[in-house]
Amino acid sequence: MKKMINQQPRSADADTKLAAPVWELAGVFGNVITQEQHDAFRKDGYPVIVNQFDGMQASDVINLYVYESADPNRTLKFPVKSHTLSEKNLGDDVQLKIHVDKPPLEINGDYYLAYEYLKGGVNSLGDSDATALTVALKTSSPYGYVSPDLDAPAVLPSSYNRADWDNNQTINFRVTFRDASKLKEGDSIQPSFHVEGVTSGNLNRVTDRDVTPYKITAADIAAGTAVFKFPDPTSTPPRQTWTHADLQLIEASEGGMYFKYHEVDKAVSVSSPATPFRIDTVNPYSNPPITGGGAAGGDRTKK
Repeated sequence: MKKMINQQPRSADADTKLAAPVWELAGVFGNVITQEQHDAFRKDGYPVIVNQFDGMQASDVINLYVYESADPNRTLKFPVKSHTLSEKNLGDDVQLKIHVDKPPLEINGDYYLAYEYLKGGVNSLGDSDATALTVALKTSSPYGYVSPDLDAPAVLPSSYNRADWDNNQTINFRVTFRDASKLKEGDSIQPSFHVEGVTSGNLNRVTDRDVTPYKITAADIAAGTAVFKFPDPTSTPPRQTWTHADLQLIEASEGGMYFKYHEVDKAVSVSSPATPFRIDTVNPYSNPPITGGGAAGGDRTKK
């Protein structure tokens, strides 16, 4: 994981009064969130300090957020804590606590922590400088940042076995958006899956597969399309999914089907919730099952 500097230059709209928030654990642990810190601060949350400055008043609001290091213009801000100042906050630095599993801080990667300051909760003084953070957990989410604004895809079959593969079965994948009016031409949808092996021969072996992203067209926007089916050879360009050729020789594995959604005006993508998915396209019982454990009790799918 690449080394990051602790401060990023102010964004163009940052107010010069707003210093970067202080990652209070940095003095002891540095700016890296490890599994040990995650577990130790699960109850109380990670402590962050916002330094006092002239003009702080009760009813002002501090909105802490995280953004990815790959997004220096902060096009996609992930809110992690909102705090309204009270009289007892005045005259001293403000300590805030961020829940350890607040997305995206449960996902390994390089980030920056910053905040927006709202006078009276309304008028913005701009964005603060940023403090670098690196998340390096042993149990990081494999799906990336899961957006609460997206729904899990509908997938058929949800369990893909050797009989499906022998019959040249294709995965049918349907994405439904709640509000088509929020979609933009150039936004992209990319069906994806993540599974991990559950037999003695492939235990915990990871398989991640994506298909070619589909970019939403002007015709989709004009039609108010909210449902996108994969595959769809009639769309322009045709929407693709996984054929039997893409799914060969994957031994019993379990995980989820999801999609990545990349808005055209954002630097990074977000993910949908996952739909449970199981796959096994090798010959039956090529390896014995893991008994008494595993995501599905170690049973192999019968063909």
